[in-house]
Amino acid sequence: MAVAFAGVRGPCDRVAPHHGRHRDFRSVQARLAAILLTAMFVSFMPLVHPPMLFANPPRHWIWSEHAINAALIGPAWVVADSLGKKSGPRLTQGPQRLENALKG
Repeated sequence: MAVAFAGVRGPCDRVAPHHGRHRDFRSVQARLAAILLTAMFVSFMPLVHPPMLFANPPRHWIWSEHAINAALIGPAWVVADSLGKKSGPRLTQGPQRLENALKG
């Protein structure tokens, strides 16, 4: 599947190249998707899992599902937060550019 997608992507980029405004729009969509994913995981905690836990507490898969959901909230939140920030100076840009960025 990935090979087929990669084969289609090349010609599409040549026909409709992505310029600055398209990249900005895609980054807004990516951040919105990450925020909605985080909201979905958070909403599962009080709405979906407790009724199942109270209905059948000895079922271990329900407890593990609840724990996995709780563990996924943090990474989803970090991704949503990181997509909203502009990238700062990177160490690969060279020490002089990093020093200039820290001064200014």
